[in-house]
Amino acid sequence: MATHLDLEEQEQIDQIKHFWKVWGKLISSILIIAFGAVAVWNGYEFWKNRQTFQAAALFDAVENSAQADDRVRLEQSFSDIRIKYPDTIQASKAGLMVAKIELEKGQVDIAINALEWVAKNSSDEGHKA
Repeated sequence: MATHLDLEEQEQIDQIKHFWKVWGKLISSILIIAFGAVAVWNGYEFWKNRQTFQAAALFDAVENSAQADDRVRLEQSFSDIRIKYPDTIQASKAGLMVAKIELEKGQVDIAINALEWVAKNSSDEGHKA
């Protein structure tokens, strides 16, 4: 059953319709941009966290191969983290660890290459220094 509105209510509805007609596209556009920006930011944070977790797994592989004294696996793991996740802190930590291990083994050239890579590509200023 339809309810009949009095004149004041009809006038208020007409004002709302007029307001939406004038400002509706702007309000909708602002909301779409705001929600889009939030979605993009969340997507970026998800991607960044995923990169960090994957780099951490590769850093664990570097660490485990260093403890097991497996030089082939150590070089492969460091190469993987260096290529796939060069901007992560784990990559620079892995480079420092590889340099230390190789220096202890007497492989000065490999240690220097690892340190040069860290100095050139690390996202952490302390590791660059």
